[in-house]
Amino acid sequence: MTSLFVDRRDVHLQLDAGALVFRENGQRIGAVPLAPITRVFLRGNVTLEASLLGKLGEGGAGVLILSGKQARPSLMLSRPHNDARRRVAQVRLSLDDTFCLAFSRQLIQTKIERQCEWFEQLRHHYLHARYELSHAISLLQESLQKKPYISCRINRQITQQHKDKTMTKHNAYDETLPASFLQELKQLMEKRPLHEEPAESHRKNRNLWALGNNDPVTNYPPGLPGPQQFIHQKEENRKFFAKTEKYSESYFERCFWIINTWGGISAFKDSDKTREKIQEFAETYMQEEISSDLFAVISSLSKLAAFWDYERFAVYDSRVIFSLNWLLFLYAPAHRLFPQPEGRNQRIRQYHMPTILALHGDERDFYPDKEAFYRYCQLLKECAKQIYGDDKRIHEIEMFLFKEADLYICDDMQKRLSLTIKPEMEGNTP
Repeated sequence: MTSLFVDRRDVHLQLDAGALVFRENGQRIGAVPLAPITRVFLRGNVTLEASLLGKLGEGGAGVLILSGKQARPSLMLSRPHNDARRRVAQVRLSLDDTFCLAFSRQLIQTKIERQCEWFEQLRHHYLHARYELSHAISLLQESLQKKPYISCRINRQITQQHKDKTMTKHNAYDETLPASFLQELKQLMEKRPLHEEPAESHRKNRNLWALGNNDPVTNYPPGLPGPQQFIHQKEENRKFFAKTEKYSESYFERCFWIINTWGGISAFKDSDKTREKIQEFAETYMQEEISSDLFAVISSLSKLAAFWDYERFAVYDSRVIFSLNWLLFLYAPAHRLFPQPEGRNQRIRQYHMPTILALHGDERDFYPDKEAFYRYCQLLKECAKQIYGDDKRIHEIEMFLFKEADLYICDDMQKRLSLTIKPEMEGNTP
C-alpha cells in the first residue's frame, strides 16, 4: 500500500497526464504519479477537481478526508471489497493476544525512541536545561533496558547512535584532576581547617563531628578528638551490620537512625517503600551502578554506604556537590560535573549551576545518574591521596566541602559572578 498525505493550506490538486499535480497560488509546486497510490489523505484547506476523484476511483485508490481540529475522518472508498477484507483481517488480529502484545511493545518502544531523539536535540539548544534533559534521557534509556523485549532491531540502532555520540563527547574530557584543582583545594583546606568554626553571628555554627542524638555506639575511648570519634562510630557500626541479620528489624532500625537522626533527613520515613529502596541499594551498591530511582534518594542512601564502608564511600550531599562543582568549574575545565540533589539551604539555592554553565558558554556534561555516586567517591579518594597521602581519608574531604558550601563557596561565587543585561542589539527592532 502506498499512501499520499497532503497537509498544506490553500493547495489545489488536479489531474495532469496520469499524475497528481499540486498548485499553490496558480503556480505548479510538485507532482506525484497516480499509478502506485492506493490511499490519499487530505487535511486542511485543500481543493481538488472532480476528474481527479474519478481517476483515483478508477485506479482503486481511496480518499480519506481529515476534518476539524480533531482530524475526524471521512472515508471515500473505491473498492469496498478489498477494504472489507482488510477490516476483517484487522479484527482477527485484534483478537490475537500474541500480535497485540508485540504491536503494543513496538508502539511503546517507538514512542520512547522518538522522545529520546527529541530530548537529545533540545539538549543542544537549551544549555540551561542540559542536566534536566540528560536526566530525562537517562530515565527513558533505563526504561528500555529494563524490558528485554524493547531492545529489538530499531531501538538498537538509535540507542547505539546516541551512545556513540555521548561517549565520543565524554571521551573528549580529561577525567584526571589537574594540579591546579588539587592545589587550590589543598590551600583552601589549610586556610580554613575543619576544626575552625565560622564566628559570624548570621551563619550557623556547626559541630562538624557531631555523632547524632541517641547514638547507639557507647564504647568511645575517653579523650578521643572529634575526627577519631567519627571514625570509631563508623567502625562500630560496620561491625554491627556485619553481625546483624540482613533486613531484620534491628537492621532497618539502625539504617533509619543513620538516615533520619544522624543524617538529619526526616522525609525518608520508615515504610515498606523506603525499606524496599534500602534493600535494593544494599544488594546493588557494590556494583558501581545504580538505578535512577535509587539515585533520586541518593542523599539518604549514600549515608548508609558511608557507614557500611566508610573508607570507600562518602555521603553524596547537595552541599558537597555544590562546592565540588564550583571548584571543578573554576579549576578543572575538562572535567564533567556531578548532578546535584535538591537541597534546603536558601543561600545555595540562589546559584543554579546549569544556568551558570549556559551563561558562560560552558557545554560540559554532567555524569549520568547511574554512575555519578561512584565517580564522586573515586574523585574524593584521589583528592585524599594527593592531599593526605592516604586515599581512605575521604570523609575529611567531604566534610570540608560540606562546611564551606554556604560560606566560602557562596562568597566566592558572589564575588566572581555578575549578570550584564545588554541593551537592544544594533539592527534589532522592538
